[in-house]
Amino acid sequence: MFHRESGVFKTTYTADMALYPLPIAKWTVAALALIFIVILPLSVHEYYLSILNLIFIAIVGALGLCGFGLVGFGAGAGLAGVFGLTAGGQDSKVALSTPWQLLVISFFVVIAICLLSALISIRKVVKLEPAVVFRG
Repeated sequence: MFHRESGVFKTTYTADMALYPLPIAKWTVAALALIFIVILPLSVHEYYLSILNLIFIAIVGALGLCGFGLVGFGAGAGLAGVFGLTAGGQDSKVALSTPWQLLVISFFVVIAICLLSALISIRKVVKLEPAVVFRG
């Protein structure tokens, strides 16, 4: 968390559970939304918008590879273990076993899927010529 809620006191439960608890955060999100949704599309040429679109798609693919794929794998493996402990218990007849080989194989499958999705999203960006992109 990069900001602190110093000096901003809430008097209701709704205000305490707000998505953006600080006024500066609300105004920042509104300003960025205005810039990227209204001003940028109206002021930038369509060609440059398509290039920006491809770059943002590549960024989302890279984030999916680095963060969300591995987080999902860890959460899934952990929840499966918790389910096994909860459902199995001490005296249960339910047999739940997760061999370490299954975790290793599923880890590499998750990485392969993340790499494939990142490569699909980045392939158009790689084909762009830098001189065309930076030409004024």
